[in-house]
Amino acid sequence: MNRLAWTSLGLSLSFAAGAAAAQQAAPPTVSVSGQAARLCRIGAPKVQVGSAVNLGAVDGQTINISSLADSATLSTKAISFDIDFDALCNFSHAVQLSSDRGGLWRVATGAASSATFADGVPYHATLVWAGTQSTLEASAASVAPKTQVLDVNSPAGGALVVQFRVDSGATDKGAGVPLAAGTYQDTLTVTLGPQ
Repeated sequence: MNRLAWTSLGLSLSFAAGAAAAQQAAPPTVSVSGQAARLCRIGAPKVQVGSAVNLGAVDGQTINISSLADSATLSTKAISFDIDFDALCNFSHAVQLSSDRGGLWRVATGAASSATFADGVPYHATLVWAGTQSTLEASAASVAPKTQVLDVNSPAGGALVVQFRVDSGATDKGAGVPLAAGTYQDTLTVTLGPQ
């Protein structure tokens, strides 16, 4: 009988020791974390010349129109070209397209033109990005900065496109008005950043 009691006690101790080992057997864990900064990147402009209309020389970030005025009417010729930028923004963001002058304006040479001639050329610049678009209407109503903002509520990457268009005959003084001789200029700026 003594032997039986001992065996029974041995089983009890083994069982209790097994339960204690199970409670302490949880594996240690290590937590690893990191944070990606909110970043936007935009590459150099690339003018798509294949489908362009009335596009002249492209020199880096300067685009020259082949012939701004029609030789028969002296009014504005149609212009059309696209500018692509490789872009990437890893958070909800905004794209801002800004015009320094609100149209293509004749660079002053000292003499103002008469009411018979136009000094400004309106244009449309449409931003196409992340499956949506927004158009800057540079109406050439006055020489003044103009800005269009496109809000994008998710991260996005790929080609950001600016579609630049001038309608035939478009001027600051009405359709078909002849352009005064000279250089017409504006600067467009594309910015990616927080909303």
